[in-house]
Formats: sequence, structure tokens, C-alpha cells
Amino acid sequence: MESTRDVEAVLANKTYDPNDEHKLQNPADIPSATTTDPSNPVDIPLNLPNTSTTSDKPDPTNAPNQARNQAPPQPKQFTLSMFETHSLLGTSAHSTVHAALDLTTTPPHPYALKTLPKAHLTRLQTENPTEYQQVQRQLDMPSTFSHRNILRSYGRFEDATNIYVVLELTQKGDLYKRLQLQRQDEKNGGGGGEGMGPGFPEKEAARYIAGVAAALRYLHDDARHVMLRDLKPEHVRLGLDGEVKISGFRWAVRAPPQRRRTVCGTLDYVAPEMLKSTDAGGDGDGEYGDAVDLWALGVLVYEFLVGEPPFRDWPEVTHRRIEGLDMRVPGFVGGEAGDLIRKLLVLDPEKRLSIDEVLKHPWITKYTGSEGNRSTLQDWELVEVEDRALEGKD
Repeated sequence: MESTRDVEAVLANKTYDPNDEHKLQNPADIPSATTTDPSNPVDIPLNLPNTSTTSDKPDPTNAPNQARNQAPPQPKQFTLSMFETHSLLGTSAHSTVHAALDLTTTPPHPYALKTLPKAHLTRLQTENPTEYQQVQRQLDMPSTFSHRNILRSYGRFEDATNIYVVLELTQKGDLYKRLQLQRQDEKNGGGGGEGMGPGFPEKEAARYIAGVAAALRYLHDDARHVMLRDLKPEHVRLGLDGEVKISGFRWAVRAPPQRRRTVCGTLDYVAPEMLKSTDAGGDGDGEYGDAVDLWALGVLVYEFLVGEPPFRDWPEVTHRRIEGLDMRVPGFVGGEAGDLIRKLLVLDPEKRLSIDEVLKHPWITKYTGSEGNRSTLQDWELVEVEDRALEGKD
């Protein structure tokens, strides 16, 4: 389910309550599911067999602390008969997602299996070609990526009635829901660590941001030229071992010249140059580049620490506040974190930090070490495991 503050809805002058932004759906509305966006599985604990594929002896071709949800190393052809389906994980207007076990592996390997009815897609292609293209983008683009911090799509197959997409299974939820739990814990007097406010502790937030930044560096590089254009907490998930996974490619686009005009995404995270583009009726130069993702990254840093986006308000007010850079970093946000926010939330996209500068920023390296400047975060996960082990000692 898309956010009620998607930019196209704002431009259509639709009315809604600003408190509805990111509102969690009542799980009772969807039996056996706690998410309604099948591009972002999985939120609920699953009673599946122990499917760990990590052996006691590390694989020298992979990083230490291999992810438990690493797919079988060789590409394979999937068929429906290979899978045993389990819990319903999510539904949308176009698809459903179930947890599934690949019974051809020992032990059975867990996946998220997305099902899209062909008849529905055929109608959608005729009745709403733009939305059909977005669905196709969600299906096609992730399968071309191979990065630890991007939700994997391992393949797809079809039968007479459906198209099936085999996705990486994540089981620790998205960061929006985790942030809401953090805020609730703070209200109940149980949160706060490190002297922070209602957001994540700095150490946790910095590791999340480092993972997102690593994914953006991969997407933005010269081999891909991909703009995400809808980076928000709902599209940042945690894998089975706690590693960051980027999802949500509805608005992602390959742009070799890295210039675009379409106004899209979710308003709280939209960069000012996008709001000023000619497609938005603005007075800008009509184009924007991948620095829109860097602006959204700055919004995430703020939100992860403060608990809500910096420009959040009624849509027309949010629009003005973004264009006027009307925001204040609270005093409880540490100096290094505040510095990163201010260097990303810059009106001139040419003056924002580059993604490499983000990964080298003192606030990132303080908590992730030199690993923050790598394309994956496998090594800092070892640090996190060691930290947890130390916490269990006197």
C-alpha cells in the first residue's frame, strides 16, 4: 500500500490527514499478515524448520559471518512444484506474497514467493498503462542487482494463470515499523539510550545509514546509473542477520545522463529540485539528478534519530518547508550526526555530500569503522556480533 502522501496525490489536490502518513494498518484487516506491500516481505515470525545454510567452516569466497538467508550459490530454474508454501506475508492490489520453502535443497531454503495473476496484469496494462509499467519495473529491475544491501530477486517463472517471483526472505521488518516501536518504547519510559530522543540510538542509526549509503553507491555508479527516487523507512528492511536491505523500486529508473523530470516518490523525502521541476509546474531548470537520493538519505538520518521527518506537516506546508529548508536539528542530536544532516539537506544539489563522502563521514566511521567505506557491510556485522557477546558479560 503506497503512502497517502505520495507526491502525485499531493499534486492532484487530494485531501488527507497528515497523521495518516506511514500509519500502520490494523493487522486484523489482513488475516495472517502484518504488511500490505509485497515488495517488502517479511514482518511476521515464521514457524519454519531450521534452514540455516551457514556451516561451521567459513566460505573463503564470502565474507565472514555469512548471512543465513544466502541463496544457493548456483542459479537454478524454479517451478511451483519445488515449493512448499507457508504463511501469507502480504497482499496488494496486484499480488500476494507467501513464505515458501524450496524442498529441492537440504535443508529446505526459505524464500518469499510473490504471485501475480496474469488476468489482472492484462487488465491493468489496458486500463492503467502507467501503473502497469511501475509493476513491471518492480519485477524486472531488482533481478539485475546483486548487492548485500539490496533485497534480492532470484528469478521468476509462470504457469497458465500466474507469474511467480522468488524473493529473498527478510524476517525482521522494515525500519519504519521498528522506529514506531522505538518511539512507543520511549513514551513508556524504556527507550532513549545514549542520551538520544525518540529515534534509534546513534550507533544503530549510523549502521542503518551506512547500509543504505552502500546500496546507493552501488545503484548510482557508472555501471548502473539508477535513481531510487522513493527512499523512505518502509523501503529499508533488515535481513535474517540484521543486515540492511533496500527494497521498493516502483519509482526507480535507469538514467544514463542522470537527469529526470518526473515528480514522484513520497513528499516528506522529496528533494527541492524535484518540486521545482517543470513537471511540477515549478520554476526550476526542469531536471534533477541522483542527488535526490542523497537528500532523502539526509531525511533518513534526521528521522532515524529524531523519530519523524524534518519537514513533516500538511502537504502544502511540507512543500514550502522543503523549498525553504525550514527545519531545525534538535539539540539532543549529536554534533557529528547534525553535521551530516546539514551537509545532505542542502538546497543546491551540487553542494550536497557525495555518497563516498557520506561513507567517510566521521559519524559513520565512528560506529562502523573503515567498513563504512566498503560496498557491503559484512565486516561490521562481525563487530555487532562481538558487541552483543560482550554485552552478555560482566
